Formats: sequence, C-alpha cells, structure tokens
Amino acid sequence: MSQPILVCGFPRCGSSLMMRILWAGGVPVYADNFASFEHGDLEGPQDMRAILPRLYGKAAKVLDPQRNTWPDRLDAKVILLDRTPREQAKSQIKFLREISVLDINRQAWRPIERSLMIDRTKVRILFAELEADVLPVRFELLIEHPNDVIGRVSEFLRMPFAVDDLSSIVVKRSPSCAPNCAIELAALARTA
Repeated sequence: MSQPILVCGFPRCGSSLMMRILWAGGVPVYADNFASFEHGDLEGPQDMRAILPRLYGKAAKVLDPQRNTWPDRLDAKVILLDRTPREQAKSQIKFLREISVLDINRQAWRPIERSLMIDRTKVRILFAELEADVLPVRFELLIEHPNDVIGRVSEFLRMPFAVDDLSSIVVKRSPSCAPNCAIELAALARTA
C-alpha cells in the first residue's frame, strides 16, 4: 500500500487500538510513541499538505482532523473511528481523572458530548469535501465483533490480514466506558 492510511477520530474513540491492530498486521506506522501510536508531528493543528508526503506507505493516527489544514483532495485511505458520544465523553473524563492531579467533576462529560456531536459532523463533511476514501468504523462494533471489523479493514486496505490473530488484540469487554483505566494500562504493558 503506497497511500497513507489515516486512522482518524477523537480522543478515546479506539484509534490506538486500531493502530495496534494495523501494526500487528505488518503495516508500518508513523509514530514516535508506540504506547499511544502518536507522533509529535501530528499533535495540534497541522498543515497536512506538508506532512502527508512523509506518510506514504504508513499508517498514522490523526486525532481531531477538523483542526488541520488539508489539500484540496485527499489521496489516502481513511479509517474513521466513531464512538457513542456519551461513552466517548465519559471515557475522556475518566482518562483525564486518571492522569491529572486536578479533581475533574465526573459530570463534566456533558459539554464534551455536545462538542463531539458537532465535531463529528464537521469531520464527515470535511472528508466528503476532500473526496477521501473513508471506511467508517464504530468502536462498539470493533469491541463486540472484532473479526468482522478487522475483515472489513483488510478488504478496505486490500491487505491480507490474519483476522483471527489480530482479533485477539481486542480485549473482550463491554463497549461502555469502563470505571477505570485498567484495560488501557494492560495494553500499555503489552506494548512495552
């Protein structure tokens, strides 16, 4: 695959899990942090026109893609992860509470949920305007039916993945926001 593979979404949508699956499937990744599969070049608003040439033949995680500047047409494969906004917002608060010294109110997820609902519409419009080749992936389906989703990703990328092997990366659980970060911490331990 020579086109870049962009794994897009918003924080806590399953993008790190998808990157881990692609990496385990033999896809080179553009990352300087293999716990989160993020790269400093892609943090914050970026001019993707300058970065895209470095991504050919690789998968890269791009969070909050609506904040970036893009070319007029996007020659890339986009795996667009989406999650129920309420669960995603709760997961963001849970994660912030886990890593922060601040006491973040558990009810702070409500404005985040509203923001996610607006931003996900912006992202869908953005990729439609860029005429991007997009595979929408629901986080909930990735968790509940990993074989089906990874099979669809394999077909979309035209890459022969060992679907059963890659499905074992997905921790069997409820797609609802877990009460703590035990799943994430276990994944980090496996990556280290």
